[in-house]
Amino acid sequence: MDKMKTVDAEKDFDQPVKKQPEQASEEAVVRDGFALVTFLKPHFDRDKDDHAFVSYEMSLPLTEEHAKWVPEEIAEAWEVVSDHGYKVGEIRIENQRAEILLAPKVKEGSLIVDTAEIESAMISTVVESGSGEDKEVIRLKFRVRMELDNDAGRFARVHFGHPVWLKLEPLQRKLIK
Repeated sequence: MDKMKTVDAEKDFDQPVKKQPEQASEEAVVRDGFALVTFLKPHFDRDKDDHAFVSYEMSLPLTEEHAKWVPEEIAEAWEVVSDHGYKVGEIRIENQRAEILLAPKVKEGSLIVDTAEIESAMISTVVESGSGEDKEVIRLKFRVRMELDNDAGRFARVHFGHPVWLKLEPLQRKLIK
């Protein structure tokens, strides 16, 4: 049995021990193939045959961590924006398999889309403010379009405006680069 430590009124209360501030560590924005993105808002539409679809509008600032995460078409446009500073819009991206998690490595509440269209993709240089100082970032904005079913509708209703973790995988691998 441990001995109980007695309290010294002068030492413990007149000169309290202060906890040292923890070092601020940057959290990884890409983990296990998933990138942290902001799910801005859903967009609903129908095709000519009256099938319902929902598009999740997503946005993220691109960093070096994203170099291996982004599809090849995005990487090429990113290079142009980095070199020249202007906006590149309507980037054509092949259909992807998308997996969206609420937190890293947490499958509960996730959404898997076997065939997702990536549309309205654009990369631009923007000035981010609100964190104390203005800073210039390269921002990727795009929509992940899928058939509207109960799961996609519920996910859109509950999670828009929140950060989520997104993994994109091409449906077909390219044999020749």
